[in-house]
Amino acid sequence: GNVYVDLARFDQAIDCFQRSLDINVAQFGTKSFSAAEALLDLGLACERKGALQEAAGFYQRAYDLLMEIGGADYPETKEAKRRLELV
Repeated sequence: GNVYVDLARFDQAIDCFQRSLDINVAQFGTKSFSAAEALLDLGLACERKGALQEAAGFYQRAYDLLMEIGGADYPETKEAKRRLELV
């Protein structure tokens, strides 16, 4: 997915990140750091595509999940919050 983002092929990146999320949820459950990372990746791809409302939704989901499993001081939680504030 990251390669597609770098190539500005955002729809393909979103497909890859969605598959990653689906796999991570199936393997680790809905409350995992892997799922949160996939949500952040989906948000980034949507943001770069210009779909800011979708990006904000993914960032919010990632932030909520990370607050629950990692807490406010967890670095990825801070990153999710920062991204959410920027879109």
